[in-house]
Amino acid sequence: MDEIVAAARAVASTLEQLARSLGRGALPGADGLDGSPERWEALCEENRQLREALDSRSAIERAKGILMGRFGYDEQEAFALLVTTARRRHRKVRMIASELLMGACFPEIEQSVVAQAVYRSGPAPTVSDIL
Repeated sequence: MDEIVAAARAVASTLEQLARSLGRGALPGADGLDGSPERWEALCEENRQLREALDSRSAIERAKGILMGRFGYDEQEAFALLVTTARRRHRKVRMIASELLMGACFPEIEQSVVAQAVYRSGPAPTVSDIL
């Protein structure tokens, strides 16, 4: 995953360098580009959104890794927990992931960890099991 993020960032960086070298005028040889300032601004905005998406994905992947490594969730469970926490708090998943990476505690995650531990340990022992 890190290789994909690194490659995408390299492409974005190359595109920015190309754009700077060409200036804000027409972009030669690009299909469908009229070189207008509006089109240029649209391309810059798209580039910004793509960079933000890459950064968000990276944070989400790292947060999933923490949940998987520290608490034993599989990848789907870890992502579902992030989504559930984000929905309950009316926040974006990337924000929950970023806060988790910075050490924030979320009761929803802590409760889920306890519930998972109880579920994985099996049924509680009965009196006859103890005696």
